[in-house]
Amino acid sequence: MNPMQIIKGFMTKGMTPKGIVKNMIGNNPILGNLVDMADRGDTKGVEMFARNLLKERGLMLSSVESIEQYLDDNYERVCEANMTVGEFAYYNPEGIYLVTMPGHITAIKNGEIIDTFDCSERLMWCAWQVERLG
Repeated sequence: MNPMQIIKGFMTKGMTPKGIVKNMIGNNPILGNLVDMADRGDTKGVEMFARNLLKERGLMLSSVESIEQYLDDNYERVCEANMTVGEFAYYNPEGIYLVTMPGHITAIKNGEIIDTFDCSERLMWCAWQVERLG
């Protein structure tokens, strides 16, 4: 049985996605605690769980430098001195890039900045082309 058949089987029994996850977790107390924190809306607890998990692996959740290390290990670094994120997006109209700047990372897809706020005027550190399009 493939995973989609298993999920459909649970859903035909009236289980919600959350219920399916709880059923898959079984008696694992750590994951059960994580789901309970999410159920209660304990975002601080979920964040602390994620930070501890990453810390065990030598990473930090809020560290742009950690993200840059991962990107360097997997993609080619492209640095542009004294260029804003908006300028980089303009001069790179094709492809998907991840771009770092002080304390933040954003995505650019085919020249369009995809973010929760307008970071186009911020000076970028470096970019990595994670997918070629076109």
